Amino acid sequence: MLWHKNSNVTLVRLNVPFEFDDFVELEQFLTTHPRETDDATGELKYLREMELFFVRHGYRDDMMHIQATDYDFFVALMKLYKAGYAAGVESLVLAPFALHAVQFYAKDRERTLRWLTSTAEDFRPYGSGLLA
Repeated sequence: MLWHKNSNVTLVRLNVPFEFDDFVELEQFLTTHPRETDDATGELKYLREMELFFVRHGYRDDMMHIQATDYDFFVALMKLYKAGYAAGVESLVLAPFALHAVQFYAKDRERTLRWLTSTAEDFRPYGSGLLA
């Protein structure tokens, strides 16, 4: 997938987005680096799909920074991921919830943590919780 923002061309791949100055540089890169394959399944695939969502929406760096510097946020977010996965919620349905947390984190950290925790608790397997 290609993403164009602020005069940069970004190739979004599974792990790291690569930025190029122009489409010629991108074409040269693609010639020497063929399409990658992803054999991930289960929860790992779910987490990778979530990460791709953040990359595509331009929040990958923000997400990584918050997770790396705030252990409580990291734990609350992982509980949300695990709850959503256990409840069978599609990653593309759950990802906006996590994005919402990232967007409001700087405004009110404590409220964001409470919201993440309560949202994770709302997910219940077998259709008895949020989004059921």
